[in-house]
Amino acid sequence: VVGTPTDPNATVVVTPAAALPGITVVLVTAEDGTTELTYTVEFTVAPPTLYELPFAEDFTGVATGAIPTDWTRTHSHWGVVATNNAGGTSPEMRFYWSPTTTATFRLTTPFIDATNFDGDLYMSFRHRLDWYSNTFNISAQITTDAGATWDVLWNVNATADIPAQLLEFDLNDYKGEIIQIAFVYVGNSYDVNYWNFDDLYIGEAPVKSVSYTHLRAHETVLDLVCRLLLEKKKKQMND
Repeated sequence: VVGTPTDPNATVVVTPAAALPGITVVLVTAEDGTTELTYTVEFTVAPPTLYELPFAEDFTGVATGAIPTDWTRTHSHWGVVATNNAGGTSPEMRFYWSPTTTATFRLTTPFIDATNFDGDLYMSFRHRLDWYSNTFNISAQITTDAGATWDVLWNVNATADIPAQLLEFDLNDYKGEIIQIAFVYVGNSYDVNYWNFDDLYIGEAPVKSVSYTHLRAHETVLDLVCRLLLEKKKKQMND
């Protein structure tokens, strides 16, 4: 806030808000040095947009070099590219080495509302690392306080390529919270060619597939389980 008096002989003193939300105080003193008027300017912070679960992002429709709406990045090294190196489908997110900088490079999701979630909270994403030289750290992190503190869910001190793979996480400790996920590269960006990731999903844990190899005609999965247990017991008795 800047105050400019209409009377050139008056003085204006602005005391800015110490933080946001907060109040800035503007004190105007007249030419006589005695008459004063005090004005206050109140600043508020708009609440963040909350995304509901399940939350899924495959970067479809995001312009090359950009990031999705309501995501944030500390550096321009993060951006969408039309490749599928992480094992999903094009496009995908990429951390790129240029311009060469040594820093903590963070790409952060929007605020995701898990306050009323009562299932098994699960997260997964695909990624691939194309290493170039030396050692640097890559990680996935989570916060429940808008980034004031971060918990590390997974991290690697990279010294070689990492092939395309799917990573899965149990987030049940974070149910009841508003969360954000960050993908973080720490080190000299020159030491990597690129780090790609895709198909971020946060929500109900998927049901693991069941093998139906021994399922007989007209037999349900429950029938199959009971039959296999009985066959196992019978075999143990015969042994």
